[in-house]
Amino acid sequence: MAEVEIIETPNNLRKAKIGNGPGKLDKSLIADAEKAIQAFGEDFSNWIQDDIGAMEAARLSLAQGNNSEKDVADVFRIALDLKGQGVSFGYEVLSAVGASLSDFLGPLRESNATLSSLQLDVVAAHVGAIRAVLSEDLKGDGGKTGQALMNGLASIVAKARAQADQQGTE
Repeated sequence: MAEVEIIETPNNLRKAKIGNGPGKLDKSLIADAEKAIQAFGEDFSNWIQDDIGAMEAARLSLAQGNNSEKDVADVFRIALDLKGQGVSFGYEVLSAVGASLSDFLGPLRESNATLSSLQLDVVAAHVGAIRAVLSEDLKGDGGKTGQALMNGLASIVAKARAQADQQGTE
């Protein structure tokens, strides 16, 4: 039988986490990064206005019957960005709205399906919810207003999915 040698490698990541070893994290650098994120987050709602404008333009194009793949892809991309960015800057409800819209559009985008009137209403409702979250500065989960927005979005999404299921699409 062959002899086996077990070699244990050092766990530098664990050592860095507890503040020892070669990968030690500099707490002042982390504090500086957190301050920069906080400063950036204070202007977050202004910073994303260009994205909201692009989303609105794509939504209007879709509403005018230009069911282009690019417009759907633009709305989807921005919804994904909001899904990821909202939580980073204290807008959990904005992330939830972005997640709802990207989850709804994902299968439609992949199938290149033409959006129905109700599906366009779903997109419009999400864009309106995004605007409401930002104009009312609904941080965190948005409280009762945020819950009402999310319940309304869930309702219209369920209605659109049921319609699509009946028609054999989505």
